[in-house]
Amino acid sequence: MGVLPDRLPFNHQVNNGSRPRFETLWGGALPVDPGLDTAGILQAAADGQIKALYIMGADPVTTFPDPDLARRAFDRVPFLIVQDLFMTESAKYANVFLPGCSYIEKDGSFTNIEGRLQAFSKAIEPRGQSRPDWQILAEMMVRLGKSVPYFSPRDIAREIARTETSSRELTAAGVA
Repeated sequence: MGVLPDRLPFNHQVNNGSRPRFETLWGGALPVDPGLDTAGILQAAADGQIKALYIMGADPVTTFPDPDLARRAFDRVPFLIVQDLFMTESAKYANVFLPGCSYIEKDGSFTNIEGRLQAFSKAIEPRGQSRPDWQILAEMMVRLGKSVPYFSPRDIAREIARTETSSRELTAAGVA
């Protein structure tokens, strides 16, 4: 869905002709240049160039190929937020820990390795203070004074569908 530093949703490049379409779709400017990958982000944090990091559903201290770089980054970054299911090794460095839900505690979807969207339904209620990721992000947007475009997983699915339609139109027009 566009979580790579040089990609927009549906594998469109950040710095090609597809960016204006996504800017119109989302109502705002997007970066012209690709962002940093994980190694670049961690190195920038370790070098004191990043003031805050938000890690969601990842544990770089145990999964990144250079765990020492992750530790140095987390030691150096002034403000670290970790959103995860458990108190991971990375979460131990956090200034703020936000408890997310597992997939069985929420409705939602994921994009599989073939690029196909697959939906899933909540099987049990969330435990404790955990909340679905989209709700945590929506609450953060409210607290930052931003408008919240999502009030349910259905709203997110609608945006994905609109984005996919735009992506198909761009591909048909020869813009990748």
